[in-house]
Formats: sequence, C-alpha cells, structure tokens
Amino acid sequence: MDCPICLDKLEKGGVYGTECGHVFHAQCLTKWKLHHSTCPMCRCNIGTVQTDSLFVQLLEELFSLYVYASI
Repeated sequence: MDCPICLDKLEKGGVYGTECGHVFHAQCLTKWKLHHSTCPMCRCNIGTVQTDSLFVQLLEELFSLYVYASI
C-alpha cells in the first residue's frame, strides 16, 4: 500500500487516517493540511486526523493483511 501524497510505501506506524477513511504518512498529511482543509483523495473536509489508538490499531491490522496478501 502506498501513500497517495508521496507515493512511497506505507509502513507500520507513522500513518494517519482522515475522517473519510483514507490513509497517509503522518508527515505527508501534516504538510498537506498546512495548505488544504480537504482530503487529498476525495476532497472531503478533514478538520482532524484520526490518531486514536483503536483507529491506528485497525490501520496496522489492515496493513498487515495487505502485506501478507502481497506475498
């Protein structure tokens, strides 16, 4: 799975998700939000990013499944 902003691979940890469910590198999304208030993927308004532990845990599980499926 790649970050839609920089196109580098997403790795476990250091990822943020938007309210609309898209996932990016934390620093990519932070830089994006300096100039934009919308999701880079769907242009939905993103007031905050999801960084709570449950959300991050779900992202990491999905990432693990994606990596396993790619092998």
